[in-house]
Amino acid sequence: MKKFIIYFIFIEAIIIIFFMIRIKNLTANSIQLSLNNIPNQTETNIFGEEHVIHPYLGFVENYNKVNKNVNPFGFVGPSPQFQENKNDYVVAITGGSVARLFYLYEKDYFVNKLKKMDFLKDKNIKLISLANSGYKEPQQLMTLTYFLSLGAKFDMIINIDGFNEAALSYIENAHNGVSSFYPRSWNIYGANIYDENFNKILPYLKKINQLKAKIPSINNFFSKSYLNRLDFIKKFLINWTIADIEIETNKINNININNTSDYQISGPEKYYSDNEKIIENIVNTWKNSSIELGLLAKSNGITYLQFLQPNQYFPNSKTLTNEEKKYDYSDNQPYKDAIEKFYPKFISQEQELENKGVQFFDMTEIFKSVDVTIYNDNCCHYNELGNRMIADFIVNKIQASQ
Repeated sequence: MKKFIIYFIFIEAIIIIFFMIRIKNLTANSIQLSLNNIPNQTETNIFGEEHVIHPYLGFVENYNKVNKNVNPFGFVGPSPQFQENKNDYVVAITGGSVARLFYLYEKDYFVNKLKKMDFLKDKNIKLISLANSGYKEPQQLMTLTYFLSLGAKFDMIINIDGFNEAALSYIENAHNGVSSFYPRSWNIYGANIYDENFNKILPYLKKINQLKAKIPSINNFFSKSYLNRLDFIKKFLINWTIADIEIETNKINNININNTSDYQISGPEKYYSDNEKIIENIVNTWKNSSIELGLLAKSNGITYLQFLQPNQYFPNSKTLTNEEKKYDYSDNQPYKDAIEKFYPKFISQEQELENKGVQFFDMTEIFKSVDVTIYNDNCCHYNELGNRMIADFIVNKIQASQ
């Protein structure tokens, strides 16, 4: 036993030494860097790798480039249906990455739940994704408008949103001199159109996204009960990866890729010098888009339901587990301030939305009584249990609305 303890301490010391050598050129603050403290442009999916510019929707996924499950319209899963079939009932999920992941993880469970409803028992249910990572209003509105103009057929639209409208509009766009109602990080996407320096950062963005993808894998691997005692190795691997991300980020920071004073980048909102006016504008854009989605759906005989997604940075919405406090929450997370500012304002619009005919549901407290881990990053995403709870919540609201 004594020999084992000595061996264990020796291995840990070796790991620490190697780690210190690896990060010798980084500051102590960099070592503690969380993924969401990386400069905003690295949050953007790799243009030309994962996302491509779209003339109406801002951007879509790159068809057949990275994800073989992407359809020709740039969304995950099958293409929307253009031929009406009375036996089909087409449900579309729209929103950002939370909605996209909900579709990917819960589609089979969700469809099976819908099949048990009396009004759908004789229908062939088809679930379609109109969600893309980073989408925020008015992109959901534009997406539905676009597909309806092409002749797509839908019976129900489920919009899961809120986080991106707050965090990305305010932190990524407005704080960087970009219109809050432009697509996220338009200073990155828009620059590619004409800035010759943009291609210089693509290798670094690709490397950063590959590194970021390792973090959940590391957490999942060490979540196995028999590996719990090796928590220090997990921390080492995560910190090592973060150090790599910091190195690649510093390379990007040395490249001037655009000028946000350019109208193509900044858009028409530059005259809002008052921060409160920017906040008001973001809330109104979300509210107005929600109302217009409801009206557009109704005029086309489509049922529309909207759900405000839960987030760990909304105060008192969940008692975080020790694991979530360690890995899924950071006081230095820039999005934290946005959620605290905007979520109460979004919730306060509920009555007006309902008065305008929008079936709006606040999901921010559905994890309030849950005492196990739900979140799986320090941004906004959920584990399997979290997505399943959201699926059940939505199913119950659909059933109650009939």
